[in-house]
Amino acid sequence: MRRLVLFLVVAVLMVLPSRAGFAQIVNIQQLAGKPVQLGASGQLALTGDWLLGNSLLLTGGGSGTLFFRTPDWVALVTAAGAYGVKGTAGQFADEPFQSKLFEHLRVRYLLAPHLSLEAFGQHEFDRWRRLKTRMVAGGGARLDVDAIGGIHIALGVAHMMQWEELLNPKGGDLAGLVLEQRLSSYAVIAASLSETASAVLVVYAQPKWSDFSDLRGLIDLALVVSINKATALRVNWALGYDTQPPIAVRGFDGTGKVSLLAGF
Repeated sequence: MRRLVLFLVVAVLMVLPSRAGFAQIVNIQQLAGKPVQLGASGQLALTGDWLLGNSLLLTGGGSGTLFFRTPDWVALVTAAGAYGVKGTAGQFADEPFQSKLFEHLRVRYLLAPHLSLEAFGQHEFDRWRRLKTRMVAGGGARLDVDAIGGIHIALGVAHMMQWEELLNPKGGDLAGLVLEQRLSSYAVIAASLSETASAVLVVYAQPKWSDFSDLRGLIDLALVVSINKATALRVNWALGYDTQPPIAVRGFDGTGKVSLLAGF
């Protein structure tokens, strides 16, 4: 049961909502933990809302993740997207209030007991964060340690290249496709609280190599309670921050989220 709960913890994607232009960090470590079984596994979710009458609302979204594991390799590919329009008086607005797409690929190779090498690539589009495109590629190392009392600790460090272009740049924003070189580091602490509950704390820090005062980060705490062998309830609190955000954008965003998880 403990292994099932830990699998359910890593079987969902968490994406922080942000204001326009805020540099988002996606907590892929919720996904990149080791799946329980060898071979293929995954998770799929679809959402939708439809309102008629005085208020008009039509939204749709979905996400999916596939894992593949061998004794030495772990790979995952995940994608998520959402689109929504709203309106009043029988008329939808000309522009959507939500339009975003995210894809991530990660491969990990077990180099030695507790030590792995990993490489990753990512693409993202988000209309209302003024993010025309964000592409990330990098690689590094990860150390996994099973501590006492059902606690698992992972530490990772990687070099990350990021290409980012904003929609409709404002005064003070960089125009065009901008390349940044960053150090991406993270720490994960996963603890089994009981036979049916576990908690995971993830902390990211991504300073710019040329200016360590330009720092992007994420603090994410999740509690997962198993309902049965295939489903669980997940409660999530997260805070993302950027020490040098775009003009007129606050440097932090927080979110709380409740999710129902299903694994296969």
